[in-house]
Amino acid sequence: MSNFAIKITIPRLLLLVLLAAVSILYAFQIPIYTVNSHGEISQYFSSIQELNDQADLIVLAEVQRTKSFKYKNMPFTISTVSISKVVKGNKNKQDTIQVLETGGIMNNVEYTYEHSRAMRRNDKVALYLAPYNGPITQEEAYVVLGVYQGKLQYDESGAIIGGHQHISDDLKSVKSIEDLESGRGGRPAPTALVCANDTIALTAMQALKELGVKVPGDVSVTGFDNIESSYQTSPALTTVHVPKESLGERAVERLLGRIERKQTPMEKLLLSGEVFYRESTAGPMTAQEQSS
Repeated sequence: MSNFAIKITIPRLLLLVLLAAVSILYAFQIPIYTVNSHGEISQYFSSIQELNDQADLIVLAEVQRTKSFKYKNMPFTISTVSISKVVKGNKNKQDTIQVLETGGIMNNVEYTYEHSRAMRRNDKVALYLAPYNGPITQEEAYVVLGVYQGKLQYDESGAIIGGHQHISDDLKSVKSIEDLESGRGGRPAPTALVCANDTIALTAMQALKELGVKVPGDVSVTGFDNIESSYQTSPALTTVHVPKESLGERAVERLLGRIERKQTPMEKLLLSGEVFYRESTAGPMTAQEQSS
């Protein structure tokens, strides 16, 4: 009798487990299969700098909730994201914004565009955005630049994950949030700038300061000429001192000599300069320690 009861109970148990699994899939909208669509991308971005220039709003954010729906039989998703950092634009940390994307999950089917999925709850993303103007939603919303090119997901450590196969090599080289914020991608940054003269070097130092790049912590800078402002700036500029008086004297001597002896073969005269080591340069190990 007990064996018969067990045979009846097992099918019922399996049915209950199956029903529970279906309920979980439906309640949490877990996709069972994916439908991908293709189309033309109106704008292609070859670098992070291009995204920086074109974006009205650049943020680091976390997805709070999503809502997928169809408009004219096309799937769309509006994600509510909470901003953790504003890189560019007129928003504040902890503001929430709406982001409209093509695709989404409906009835346990995930719709993707060029194999790029719409954002999901709890995703951490770096977003390059532009305001949306159109009929799909009347709420204030943004769209991702380049459909998927201006959306990079990252993990708790800040490492970029799930890069798209159709983005440029420069965007593929981005490996972390630090790369995004520096605008340099994953390529090694230069450790020194050797400038043709002090004026160029001082201009470069000012530009680096505005970008948040430390001199000499992140990069060393050198000039040439030893003009007055080279040692009045902070940090003082490492440069090459040119013996201008000696240079002038020798130039006049050579000119007079050529006037008196026109048939004399041409000569090349070199005068050595002196390197003035100041605060804008550091040894490789010191620079590495300061930037870390």
